[in-house]
Amino acid sequence: MQSNPDRIRQQLAQHPLPYQIICDPEAKLYKQFEITASADMKDIVGPHTMLKAARAKKEGYTHGQYEGIETQLPATFIIAQDDTILSAYYAKHVDESATAEYLKNALQ
Repeated sequence: MQSNPDRIRQQLAQHPLPYQIICDPEAKLYKQFEITASADMKDIVGPHTMLKAARAKKEGYTHGQYEGIETQLPATFIIAQDDTILSAYYAKHVDESATAEYLKNALQ
């Protein structure tokens, strides 16, 4: 993610994750792994994006501080301890991410 590592560390202090997040505020890895951003926000909105955003807002979630490129598409990589990429998932929409099923299969 493009966030500042200190900010993420603070946010995760109360709710730690069982995996590591790599912060890349300068987008070096995004460029290296060809994780694209769109020139226009309308190009990254999927069929369920607005519904998901409305549901999140209703549950009290808000957009955090704006960081990085807002039209950046997400990607998920599973990386072995020897730095080998075991799996790469490139999203087509901003609200898309690798599913638990995808991750489970990729780790087998």
